Amino acid sequence: MDNSLHARGFGARRRSQISLVNDVGQIVGIILDTLGFINLLHLHSKRMKIREIEEDNWRGVLEIQDEAYHEVGPEELDVLRSKQSTSPETCFVCVSDQGDTLGYLLAHPWNGSEPPKLFEPLLDTEKSDSLYLHDMAVSPHSMGQGIGRAMMAKLIEVAELKGVKRITLVAIQGADSFWSLQGFKMISGENICSSYGDNAVLMEKIIMA
Repeated sequence: MDNSLHARGFGARRRSQISLVNDVGQIVGIILDTLGFINLLHLHSKRMKIREIEEDNWRGVLEIQDEAYHEVGPEELDVLRSKQSTSPETCFVCVSDQGDTLGYLLAHPWNGSEPPKLFEPLLDTEKSDSLYLHDMAVSPHSMGQGIGRAMMAKLIEVAELKGVKRITLVAIQGADSFWSLQGFKMISGENICSSYGDNAVLMEKIIMA
């Protein structure tokens, strides 16, 4: 609420305080209704949907990958596909209402204490109560719209339904601060393949104790 609005209302004479308070309340209500309407218009014009990856999304996924990573090289399409084919229900894209790919997330079951190597197709994995978040990236043109957080929330929702107990990942390019805000904590003492680059950080988020 605007403090100047408060100051004007409560600077009047005592006998008119009640009516002025009511006026202030009405003004505030109008402001909030207006802001809500503006937000609805914004959401309508920026409608997005998070869903499982479809064939026509891969081109957009590769383009975002190329734009997102500058310290490690991009992975080939067959490597990315191997993650999705292993666990399609934990691999998503965020698409606009025009069908443009705005971001993607790839996660799959993983039993190993060390993270899988980059640039290698994923072999069939056994059932596990852990997920490995292999990759999540958002187009630079779509930053600041909450897409990453929304995809992460979707992954946690699916993970809980599947009885997953934890999610692990390797944060690169200084992304550990972002993942800390999402509830991930650093894991010490495990080996991380050099393919992840310098300063890679292994992290985990407990879903079910």
